[in-house]
Amino acid sequence: MDLFTHTRGVGIIGIFERQPKSLDMQDVSHRMPNLLHQKEIRCGGAFGLSILFFGLSLSVQSQTNRYVGVYFTGDAQMYYIGPSILVGSDFRINERFNACLYGQYFEKDFGDHGFQTWSLAALGQINLGKRKRFYLAVGLAWQRAIEDYFNDDEINRSILIPAYRAGYHIISKKFILAPEINLTGPYSYRQTTEIFTLPSIGTRLQFLRTPR
Repeated sequence: MDLFTHTRGVGIIGIFERQPKSLDMQDVSHRMPNLLHQKEIRCGGAFGLSILFFGLSLSVQSQTNRYVGVYFTGDAQMYYIGPSILVGSDFRINERFNACLYGQYFEKDFGDHGFQTWSLAALGQINLGKRKRFYLAVGLAWQRAIEDYFNDDEINRSILIPAYRAGYHIISKKFILAPEINLTGPYSYRQTTEIFTLPSIGTRLQFLRTPR
């Protein structure tokens, strides 16, 4: 028995098309245990990133402000969309400049196909405006992405790409609420260019440990 799938749409990178694929059901059942094991490994990696960043912030907590964020995220084609989690730390250099580290995890699973990615980024941030509430940040991100498209790895890559962040600080005495946009890219492969590999919009809650 064969299954045929075909998807066509328009996303951030422009027009894209998934070619028809034929899958033998006996082969699918044979490969399923390996796929489940791979998924467990990937989830473990995402959890490890979270632990890493909280450990970094604790080790130098007198100089950093930790944060956690929730974002609406998608892949480059905006075919896989949903919530993602981000954790990290801001190292305050002075009133105008910050050094930032964060890890982000995103997964969207449709059962027979899905997309999973985690990113590790380092950014330099400049705070703008009279009260330094607006901010822009630029840096680099290591990004691991896997797409299991009907049990075939359509995407399986680890890449180093530019990373960007822009937002606004809403400041209280004990925390900062920061609505922002996070972007990574561009990246080119197979005669395709993804302008943004992982566009995200959301809010992070930052816990203050240094006076402002």
